[in-house]
Amino acid sequence: MRGTTSSMMSGTQQAPFVIWRLPDDCGASPVYLAEPALLTMPRAMAMLRYRSAVEARSRGQLAQKPWLLLLDPAQSAAILAILEGHSGAAAPAQSPAARPGSRYELGPLLGTGGTAEVFQGTVIGAEGFARPVAIKRVLAVHSGEPRFAAMFIEEARIASQLSHPNVVSVLDFDRDSEGRLFLVMELVAGKDLAALCRAKRPPPSISIFLASEILRGLGYAHELPHACGVRGYVHRDVSPHNVLVSWEGAVKVSDFGIAKALERPGGVRSGSVNGKPAYMSPEQVNGEALDGRSDLFSVGVILWELLAGTKLFAGGVRETFARILFNDIPRPSRLATGVPLDLEAVAMRLLARDREGRYPTAEAAIEALARCAANPRNGRSELVRWMARQFPAEARSRAKPPRAKRPRRRRRSDGGGRGGGGGGGRRS
Repeated sequence: MRGTTSSMMSGTQQAPFVIWRLPDDCGASPVYLAEPALLTMPRAMAMLRYRSAVEARSRGQLAQKPWLLLLDPAQSAAILAILEGHSGAAAPAQSPAARPGSRYELGPLLGTGGTAEVFQGTVIGAEGFARPVAIKRVLAVHSGEPRFAAMFIEEARIASQLSHPNVVSVLDFDRDSEGRLFLVMELVAGKDLAALCRAKRPPPSISIFLASEILRGLGYAHELPHACGVRGYVHRDVSPHNVLVSWEGAVKVSDFGIAKALERPGGVRSGSVNGKPAYMSPEQVNGEALDGRSDLFSVGVILWELLAGTKLFAGGVRETFARILFNDIPRPSRLATGVPLDLEAVAMRLLARDREGRYPTAEAAIEALARCAANPRNGRSELVRWMARQFPAEARSRAKPPRAKRPRRRRRSDGGGRGGGGGGGRRS
């Protein structure tokens, strides 16, 4: 996020620079970065080096703050003095306290991400009404940062417009007693797709069903009409962790936190690279304008991994980006047996490096999957049974409905019909 323009004495001349805010993925508050004059490398390379340094710091291999590696060592002390002044001046005001009488109760922690934590919760109503929900709350370390608050508010605004069976529903948006923003979402009891991928390689029919359901949710978001002229949203962070699968076989796309509106034919353009590196499209890595086909590439990575049973783009951030941009993508059948050629062709077209080579829309990709020979007649039922086999201790017991009794056929007195008893089956 662009901040204040400042300057620093360099010899007898002033070198102007712009303050940029960078998220510290190690859990600290966002830091400030000077650019462009005082950087020791181009901004694109600086971002790659910064992400690599953050990874090294998280593994305990780097004691220095990652962003300091991006600055000229001879000038870093002076820059730090200036930046400390800016960071102190930009301290946000305290958030107002939540209104009393909250209807929500927090339960066990379900997971924690870079900016938020998700709890199982309960919404309490009158006369003993209670409904289980998921509550996503901004981490305390980020609760006072305007950047994260704005991202969270944007996610709530977008989610309030999305209503589709393949998209996680958002029910409410509020602040808690400490002023932290939180989203109330439907609780999807089950697993995320990442857990399914770790368990076992699913059969092709289930891979088709999963990819098709993801595409239905994304296709809805891509084409969502809006009164203000917005014609849809690009998710920009499609990955197995953001796909939830219930024990009943429902497949839902979640986390539209960095989604952007498609407001013009050129697509979405962002000044920073967001999303999970291993599932980014080439145009997203390059910081180009995005449209729905960027999300289709991400689905292609997911489908490829379902078919091959392994990661497509593994390694550090810099290595991952290089593979996305330059390496040839192997066919899944080279790494795993039993991959149908027609399904493999769909995955490879989704992964076309040039977006013009991909399917034009999510609907077109769904139609291609439906033409595959392994397309299941009842993918949801197959998925339910497969999940129960992979997670027997966690899958909820599903009571089978009693089989309807077939009415007995009345015997015909003339001996007609099939399979009668006594002497009715014999003709005189």
